[in-house]
Amino acid sequence: MDKQRMLELAERCEAATGPDWGLDREIWLAAFATIDDRTAIEIGWEAHGEAEAEFRINRLMDGFAPTASIDAALTLVPEGMSVRMGWCAGAGYAECFTPGSYGDRDLGTGTIVAATPALALTAAALRAHAGDTGNE
Repeated sequence: MDKQRMLELAERCEAATGPDWGLDREIWLAAFATIDDRTAIEIGWEAHGEAEAEFRINRLMDGFAPTASIDAALTLVPEGMSVRMGWCAGAGYAECFTPGSYGDRDLGTGTIVAATPALALTAAALRAHAGDTGNE
C-alpha cells in the first residue's frame, strides 16, 4: 500500500460527516485491488464504458463499506494490532495499537476522532498501514 495514499484517505475519513460510497471505493482500490482486478475494471471501461466499470468494481468490492460498517473497517486493521473505539461527546474515536502498548503512542496510531466509530477506525487502520504513529 502506498503510504501517502493511505494518509490522504485517512484524512478524508476524519473529515467525512457520514458513510461515503466513493471513499469506500477508493479505499478498496488502494488496499485490496489486485492487478487482475484493475485489468478487469479497465477492460470493462474500454469495452462498455463507465457503467460497466462501476458494475465490475461493485461486484469485486462485494459490499465492502468501511465508512459505514465497523465489521468492514476491521478488515483494514493490520495483522497483529488491536483496536479500541467508541463514542465520546457525539463523535467516534478509534486507535490501532500493538498489544501491550496501550497508551504508548510510539507503538500505535494515537486516538483518531471522526464523525462515527466506523470512520475513525477506518482512518486509524489506514494510518497504521502507513506507519503513522502520531509522533511525526
